[in-house]
Amino acid sequence: MSATQLFLFHETKHERQSKQLSEILDCLNGIWSINYGGCGISALAIYRWSKQNESVSDRPFVFLWRENDEWEAENNDESLENGDLDSVEVPCHIAIELYAGLYDSEGLRDDDCYPFVIRQSYKLNESELLHVINSDGWNSSFNRANFIPQIEHDLGIDLSDVER
Repeated sequence: MSATQLFLFHETKHERQSKQLSEILDCLNGIWSINYGGCGISALAIYRWSKQNESVSDRPFVFLWRENDEWEAENNDESLENGDLDSVEVPCHIAIELYAGLYDSEGLRDDDCYPFVIRQSYKLNESELLHVINSDGWNSSFNRANFIPQIEHDLGIDLSDVER
C-alpha cells in the first residue's frame, strides 16, 4: 500500500463529507447567475443533498442583507416570527448554516461577507424557504426552467416542488 493510499484510508468521515460538499459547491457555483436569483434554490439544493449524506439542522436557512437594508431585514424577521410568509420580501441573498458556518455556492462565508451583512436573523426551515423561493420578486437572471433540471441531475436531488 502506498503512502497516498494509506492517507486516504485514514481520512475521517468529516474530511470525506467536506470534500464532497466542496464538489457540490463547485457544481452549483459553475451555474450561470446562480447568485442572481438562484441563491435560495442553491441553498435548498445544498440542504437536500446534505440530508442524504449527513444530519443538518431543521432551520438552517439564513437571509443576508446589504448594510443599508436594515429596515427590510427587520420587517422580514418580524413577518417570519409571526408566521406571515406572504409578507416576506425576497432577501438580497440566502445562505445555509452547515458545520457552524454559513455557506452559499461560493463556499464558506466568513464575517467579512461583503456586500452582505451577516446578522442574527430568523432562521427558516425547508417549507418556509420553499414558500419564499416560490414567491414573486426573484431576479429573473437565473433561468429556473433551464438550471433547476441541471441541478437535480448533477446533485441527484428532487426539486420538483420549486416553481420553474
